[in-house]
Amino acid sequence: MNYKLDLDRNKRYLVGVSGGSDSMMLLNLCVTQGYDVCVAHVNYQHRPTANRDENIVRQYCLEHNVPIYCCYPCGETGNFQNWAREVRYNFYQKVYAENDCSALLLGHQRNDYLENYLMAKERRSQTYFYGIRREAFHHQMRIIRPLLDIGKNDTQIYCRGNNVVYGDDESNFTDDYQRNRIRHHLVETADEEQIASWLKEAADLNKEIAEKLTDYQRRYDFSEPIEISQLKNEEDKKLFMRYYLNHFLPHKTFSAGLVDELVKVAATTSKNVHFEIENYLFISEYGHFYMHPKPATYAYRLEKPEFFSTTYFTISNKGDKIQQLTINEDDWPITIRNYKPGDKIEMRYGVKKVNRYFIDNKIPYWQRIIWPVVENNKGKIIFVSAIGCDKYHFSIKPDLFVLK
Repeated sequence: MNYKLDLDRNKRYLVGVSGGSDSMMLLNLCVTQGYDVCVAHVNYQHRPTANRDENIVRQYCLEHNVPIYCCYPCGETGNFQNWAREVRYNFYQKVYAENDCSALLLGHQRNDYLENYLMAKERRSQTYFYGIRREAFHHQMRIIRPLLDIGKNDTQIYCRGNNVVYGDDESNFTDDYQRNRIRHHLVETADEEQIASWLKEAADLNKEIAEKLTDYQRRYDFSEPIEISQLKNEEDKKLFMRYYLNHFLPHKTFSAGLVDELVKVAATTSKNVHFEIENYLFISEYGHFYMHPKPATYAYRLEKPEFFSTTYFTISNKGDKIQQLTINEDDWPITIRNYKPGDKIEMRYGVKKVNRYFIDNKIPYWQRIIWPVVENNKGKIIFVSAIGCDKYHFSIKPDLFVLK
């Protein structure tokens, strides 16, 4: 079999190498075919042979003059597999940037692809790609997996035939993990006909999903609020929601539980809900949902009248009647800040809850949380944008105008 890599010889690549036959084969192909590479190895020190595998990788890199970077993570939390993956990719990202690499090469092969597909099938996971992508982009890296067309046995045969030393991870020999159980009892015992059947299943599913995603791109403007009730099928809603989230946060993985919860609240028109997801707000209100960058809170303290502009408001010496504010001497200093839940203002006709104004006028949530209010030095709100000043701070000679 011809194992020729189709890469750009004018670019530098980072190779993630564990010391197993897959990644050692990939590294040897890169070196013998003359590509400019550096190596990243993570030693979790989680099993007795971890140092052996590091030494295998170090020795190969020393003999072939390949730069190598090693990481020894600590502070394991929660699920080891998830933690290990996160620290590994964070380390790859650091080395990738430092060496101005064009892509990260990984040694995943056909068995890995089938294991991922069968795990998702067993869990009934909602995803928009089954198996493993040949090319992807996350953690700010382009990722290429050149070995997906060959099996695990092929990588071992290659290494033995080319005198490439590799190590076996003994944690793969047990059935402690779902992946191992699928590997030992399904993938490794399957004949070529069964493997071909699984590959076709995954390809057909991926084609169907790709067509749906293309349709979503055509039908929906992700910069506008979306009505999820337009999607009738529950599984399609989950697929769309996952795709929608990844449009804004392509580097993040979303749990099935979170996707299910967001679909549920997005379909509820009687309740306004928001979630913080990294630096975004997911907001469901008035029968629609949308993502919006999470705005910062703000507070500006004024000792005297000043005229200036910010991202959130403008203080001017002119404006409309509802924007004017007369400040009493004992009000100073005043603070102009964003709205907070529970804010109230005393009007001529009684006390008004600011949130009531938002509800009555269907003000979007992301606007509410940056809505400007003015409070005096006693913490009493004397002005709210679009509502106006309270009953004690109106005159025909205002000190300033607050423009939203």
